[in-house]
Amino acid sequence: MKFLKYTTFAFAILLSSFFFYACENKSAQNTETNTDSLAVDSTTNQMQPPTQFPNLEAMMTDIGDYATYQVKGQDQVEVTSNVPNSADAAYIEKTIKIDLLKVAYRTFIHTNLEKVTVTALVNATVEGKEKQEVRTLTFERNKALEALKTQLNLNDFKDLVGNKMGDLYRPDMQNANFENLIEAKLDAVYNDLQAK
Repeated sequence: MKFLKYTTFAFAILLSSFFFYACENKSAQNTETNTDSLAVDSTTNQMQPPTQFPNLEAMMTDIGDYATYQVKGQDQVEVTSNVPNSADAAYIEKTIKIDLLKVAYRTFIHTNLEKVTVTALVNATVEGKEKQEVRTLTFERNKALEALKTQLNLNDFKDLVGNKMGDLYRPDMQNANFENLIEAKLDAVYNDLQAK
């Protein structure tokens, strides 16, 4: 009788060990499957093109790069930036150029517009006095693309966006190329766009 008890007990332990191993193995397989599906999703996302908007208003609303903006027409927009009181003339100039180029290139990335007129307003306090710098420029798609090719060696507007945030790919997020455009290559691209 004792032998039967020990045998039953040993069999129960063996059976529960086998059951535990089977569950653990199935869980590991599910984890691998989930990881594989995440990798596939990530690859698929990286092939996503930038979002296309039907008009300038929709693009400006959705992208949200600008604190204050006002769409003035089908292909006209005004953006406003505030700079710190310590800002000098060079800082104000750089802010104007960045605002102008960001709106222009975002327009060509995300819409089918052939040209866009951008007004950049920069509010500053210089020597205790309120001051507003204003500049309006019209940008053309072909010329903007040519400047990208010449200055950044890029062949398409979409090369300026698409970036990862952690493991998540964002097709509309500006990438290192866009940062290069508005930092190291800012003056060169701006000058190319101003050349007659």
